[in-house]
Amino acid sequence: MSTRALPLGQNFPRHLLTCEGLTAAQINDLLDLADKAADANRQIIKKRDVLRGRTLINLFFEAS
Repeated sequence: MSTRALPLGQNFPRHLLTCEGLTAAQINDLLDLADKAADANRQIIKKRDVLRGRTLINLFFEAS
């Protein structure tokens, strides 16, 4: 399996579980990426290959 460069760069943690310990620059990079994702979501064609070959799991530990 090949790895691709993450849009956030090498200094960003692989798994983001908390925002504690993030620098201001990392938080700004994360917000910039979220802004790009929102722009992509507004496009007519929404199909992307970003998660191809990956597994995404959402866990809910408490009732909402």
